[in-house]
Amino acid sequence: MSFINDIKLLWNNKANTSEKLNTQWIDYKIKKSLDERKKESKILLEKYPNKVPIIINKCDEDYTERINRKMLIQNDFTVSQYLYSIRSKFNIKQEETLLIFINGIIPTSSTLINYLYDNHKDNDGFLYITLLKENVFG
Repeated sequence: MSFINDIKLLWNNKANTSEKLNTQWIDYKIKKSLDERKKESKILLEKYPNKVPIIINKCDEDYTERINRKMLIQNDFTVSQYLYSIRSKFNIKQEETLLIFINGIIPTSSTLINYLYDNHKDNDGFLYITLLKENVFG
């Protein structure tokens, strides 16, 4: 249980730092109205019925230049497949661990993206996630 509390504390500290340093990553809901976001997600879901619209709400500042904020992910992907695709697409080093948070929880690696979308999507139709990195070797 201590490990989970440590991760939550780490997430809160890094998220707060990220908010202060890079505001372009935290104000998606401010930039677009709820109606605009609903319309955008509806169009994406109609055009790509087998994909899930994801918005990376917060991201470690090292990744903000490399990672696209909006993504469409296959709905049958697991969390580990999604993280692998991010890692390979954006050239993230092997010694850097990616942590994914959805509404303050860390989903298991075998959880399907579609399950997360169904249970944690925002009322605008997007799934908001937070990505943080940790060095595994010191």
